[in-house]
Amino acid sequence: MTQPVLRCLRAQLTAVARGRLPHRGVPVRASHRAPQGAAGHAVRGFCAAKAAAAVDGNVEMVRQEFKKQASLYSPHPKTIDFVMGEVGAVSGAALDVASGTGAFAMALAPVCQSVVAFDATQEMLARAKRTAEGLGIGNITYELGDATRLPFLDGVFDVVTSRLAVHHFANPGAVVREMVRVCKPGGRVILSDIVAGDDPDQHAEMDCLEVLRDPSHTACVTLQGLQDLLALTGRVRMQPHTGNVYAHPMNAATWMDNSETPPEARREIEECFRAELAGGKLTGLRPSIGEDGELAFLHRYAVAQAVRL
Repeated sequence: MTQPVLRCLRAQLTAVARGRLPHRGVPVRASHRAPQGAAGHAVRGFCAAKAAAAVDGNVEMVRQEFKKQASLYSPHPKTIDFVMGEVGAVSGAALDVASGTGAFAMALAPVCQSVVAFDATQEMLARAKRTAEGLGIGNITYELGDATRLPFLDGVFDVVTSRLAVHHFANPGAVVREMVRVCKPGGRVILSDIVAGDDPDQHAEMDCLEVLRDPSHTACVTLQGLQDLLALTGRVRMQPHTGNVYAHPMNAATWMDNSETPPEARREIEECFRAELAGGKLTGLRPSIGEDGELAFLHRYAVAQAVRL
């Protein structure tokens, strides 16, 4: 990625993070409205057109990226444990949206009567099925498709989850509305993802590095943004947030290996991390040098959950 393209990407992401442009699929909060009048109409029209064009395109990009990542992708057990600890007791019929290699679906399987692992990438689901069968887990079924058009009737699941996927959705609002639609009244809808901090410049820089590492990344949300995705459907009662955010250490080289990040992008990411360590621009990812001398950073995980009305 050339420096002019990188500067343009940073400028666009900073505009989104500062609230001048709405994030795709996320209504702009009252305190962060886009410009009004003719200028505002043009901005909103541009963003709506981009969002509409991006949905199918990003689904295909996600498929291509995770097709090559399927054999390498392996979520850390501590991140699964954190989400399960925040969620508490669940039961009945569960749907895990953007299930990937099925790690969270397999965590739900022992406590739920049945689990559907739903994903856009066949290779991910194939690996999930092999892993589950190897572990003797027999109550998971696997469905391939687009999360903005879930192929299920209204109100059929007791629990609907999505873990570590919001930042890949071209239109996260549309996905969450579908998740709410297929959840039974009184059932629970649960979102978990990496979250950005509240500083817009660091938020933009974090997204920029995430896109460099994996082009299927769209944008991280803040903790408030994760909660807003549920609340703004208007069809749920939000559960109080525990206040817990889990900071998970990541080895930078392994993180980039898993997505087969090209050499030029790897160098840019490493340079940004080292620049921050030397007192330069903050990336929002809190880089460090581990005891092994390798670059590391932190991903912050949060959970938002609601009861379907």
